[in-house]
Order: sequence, then structure tokens, then C-alpha cells
Amino acid sequence: MEKFMSKIDDNILKCIHILFQIILITIIIYLARYKPELNKYIMVLIILSIGNAMNYYLLLANRGKKLVWQGSFISIISTIYIVTNIFILRYFRSWNIYIFYHFLLMVMVVYYTNLYAEGLIYGGKYYELIAVYGLLLYVSKLFSYNLFITIFQGGYFVIGIFPIYIITKYKNKLNKFARYSYKSLFLMTLIFSVILVVQFFLPIIDFSGTNIDIYATAIFLEIIKLSLECIYLKVQNYMLIWEDNGFSLLLRFISLNILSFILTKDVSLMLIFSTEVILLTHMFDRLRFTEKNNTSIDGSLSCSYINEYLYKQEALYNERTISFLHDEILQYIIVALRQVKDDNFFENRDSIINLLQETINITREEINLYKPKIRKEEKTYEAYITLINDLKDRFKNDEILIDFNCDEKLELVEPYISVIYKCIHEIIINIFKHSKGHYSEISLYQKEDKIFLTSVNHGDYMDIENKNKVKNVGLKILDLEVKRLGGKMNIKMDANNLLEEEESRVAVNIEIPIKREVIYEHFINRRS
Repeated sequence: MEKFMSKIDDNILKCIHILFQIILITIIIYLARYKPELNKYIMVLIILSIGNAMNYYLLLANRGKKLVWQGSFISIISTIYIVTNIFILRYFRSWNIYIFYHFLLMVMVVYYTNLYAEGLIYGGKYYELIAVYGLLLYVSKLFSYNLFITIFQGGYFVIGIFPIYIITKYKNKLNKFARYSYKSLFLMTLIFSVILVVQFFLPIIDFSGTNIDIYATAIFLEIIKLSLECIYLKVQNYMLIWEDNGFSLLLRFISLNILSFILTKDVSLMLIFSTEVILLTHMFDRLRFTEKNNTSIDGSLSCSYINEYLYKQEALYNERTISFLHDEILQYIIVALRQVKDDNFFENRDSIINLLQETINITREEINLYKPKIRKEEKTYEAYITLINDLKDRFKNDEILIDFNCDEKLELVEPYISVIYKCIHEIIINIFKHSKGHYSEISLYQKEDKIFLTSVNHGDYMDIENKNKVKNVGLKILDLEVKRLGGKMNIKMDANNLLEEEESRVAVNIEIPIKREVIYEHFINRRS
């Protein structure tokens, strides 16, 4: 599924959504005009058209995101399936199509659960299970109707407990990092629990005729998901569906109502026609708006990915803290304790004081690294120079020369100044702890709306097979920090002669784009 979706351009999906909206409107108007007795089917198609429009808005607001592409694709396939089956069941009542009801419902549940979990789970293996289940249903139907019904009801039971399984397994992650997943999954669980109970006491699926309830169940779940997405974007002001043209929409709606009533003399048909046409025209309006104003809808694009980065970052910080306590603090305390127990306590007094002072200094340094505190009156260049000098004093290594190149007039703001602070700190630490070279050159500069930080360790080298694998916890944290701000970091080795290690060099390149919305968001969060 993911490989197939990666080949589909979101522009194609947008066009397909609009095309389906036109088809749905045509069918709805036809049935409302000439087949008014099919009111259940008309209502299902109306809900489908609303769901299709909402999915289209979400695609515009989250374009380029894999999960949204997948959601739009499955929504389109579901729409085709439901519309075609309405007509199939209308004219072929005896055809045993109900086997596919269950198949479709399971696909939708698995996908939406995957989407609600926001990248915490992956649906590939579940799709394979669904395919096996569908095949099992088909084969069992050929041999035993009772076996088929048993497997069918067993599948319904699996559908009912699947969201519960996801909630149980990912409860902490969803509750801590997800935008609205936890409540949505709970709501889905409640709905399916009701369906499960009702299924065994009041059969909601009529095997003998054309029952529309199964469609309503599937569509209802989709509308829940889409509504929550739209509400979230609405609250965040990243996608105001009715902004700036509410009066225009109302005026068009009234005009269409008057025109359609004159032509049809039918109130229900008038409302259906006006609503659907307004929905379609607004889809075109939203397309024009987003094409002209790309930056206004980018705020929520990477929310789930940022949540994932934050979760990984927290785990790495925990790992780093444990290593720091064991490798640094605990060792200092052990050495100090031995000297205290020594008979020559008074002779070791100065050494003990130095050890305790060093412990205090590196502890403060580690705390400050988690959330750097840079004085307001201190310039960017001065803050970084002070950091480098403090680290030089800490390691007392005169064999490696470090040259820092930066314009003294460079001024960075939060959160960029803190992230660069962390980057320089980690680069210096790695130079003193792991570098095999003799000279390191660090350059920091800003060009247009991007920050560039490069570090070149002359005479240093890496194992060729491991040069693309970042094993250092600190570098992993930096990589996530940079990615969280939309930047990128890469490490490469440039060896002129691998037999002469002093000729080789290892370079770390960091590039971070400066975005106003990131600065504003950080400022607001800090004040709140």
C-alpha cells in the first residue's frame, strides 16, 4: 500500500475527490428527483458527499503527508464500493454480496485505527490478515453455510476488540503525545461494543435483502474521524473552512434555493441540490485558496511527526542521563569517597574539594544543556565562545586546536539559538572524547533564511562501514532536534588517503531553516 501510495501525486487525489463529488451530486439529484422512495440510499449518498468534501479539505491542509494520502485513497475506494453496491443490491437482491460488507468494514477500522495512532503502529500486517480472512470466508461459504456464519461473527468480534487492543497497547503514548487519538479510539471502541452486543440480540444485517445499516455504520465512523480532524484544524486556525466568505456562501445558498425551487417545486430536492452544489463550489474555492497561500496551512502538517520526534528524544535524553550519572557523577563520588576514607584525609582535602567542585560544574552544565539559559545581554557569538572555552577548561586537552569562525554580529533568536548551542556543545564533546585528529574548524553563519553549522575534524577518520550509522546518543538527540525544526544533519568522511590517517577528515554539516511561525510558537509557549 505504502509503495503504491508513494507514486500517487496529491494533485491527482484532489482531482479525483472533485470528480467524485460531481458524480455523487448527479446521482443524489437523480434519485431525489425520480426515485424519492429510495430515501435511505439518498441519505447515505448525502453523507458520503459530505465525507468526501471533508476528506478533500483535510488533504488540502495536510498535503504531502503519507497518512493523509492513504486516508484519501481509501476514502475514494470506499466511496466507489458503496455507490456501486447500492445499485448492485438494488437490481440484484439475491446476490450474496454481504461477504464484502465485512471485508470493507475491517479495512476501514484497521486504517482509521492506524491513522488515529498517528504513526505509532503500521497497518501492513493487518491488511494481510484481512486478505486471509476474506479468503477464508469465501472458501468456508463453498463448504458449509454454518461455518461461514461462525467465521463471520468471529470476525465481527475481532472488529469489536481491535480498538481495545490498540488502546491497551499504546495507552501511555496516545495519552501523552497524540492530538486527539485517545478520545477518538475510545469513541470507536464504544461504537463497536454497541454493534457487537446488538449483533447477537437484534441482527442489524439482513442476509435476505438490501439492508443499508452496514453502510451507515461504516460512514458514521468516517464522519467521526473527519469531524475530529476538521475541528482540530479549525481550533488551531490552520484551516478555517468558512473564513472570509461566509456571507458569500450564504448568499449563494439562498440564491440556489430560490432557483431550484422555481425549477423543481420540491422543497427536499431544493435543499439537496443547493447544499451539494455549494459544497462542490466551496471545494473549488478551497483549492484556489490553498494554491495561492501555501504557508497558511503548513502549521499542522508535521504535528504527528513532531510528536514522534519528541517521544524518541525523551527516550534518548533518559538514556543520556543514565549514562551521565554512571560515567561521570558516580565515578567522581566514588573517587571522593575513597579519599575521604583514606587515612591521609587532610592531605587529600584539596583534591576532594576539586572533585566536588568539578561534579557541581558538570552537573550544572548538563542541566543547562537540556534547556540552555543564555543571558539576554549576551550576544550570540559571546555565548558560543564562552561555551567552547568552558569545555576546553573541562577537558584540559591542548593537543587538539579548535578554531571557531562566526560573525560577531550574528544574532539568533529562540528556539534556534538554543538548538545551535546544543549542537556546538555536542560537537565539542565528541571532538575531545572521540576525535583522532589534531585540528578542528567550526563555522557558523546565516544565509538568507537558513542557519549553517559545519564542523571539520582534520586528521580524524571513521570506519567506512559505520560512517552512515550514528551510534552516539548525543548525536542522535541532535539529529532529532534539527529534524524537529525542519532541518537536516549529515556526517561524512573525506579521506584523501586512507593509509595516512592525518590526511583524512570527518565533517558534520547542519542546516536549519528559519521559520517565523516556529519563532512565534516558541514565544507563545514560553509566555504561557
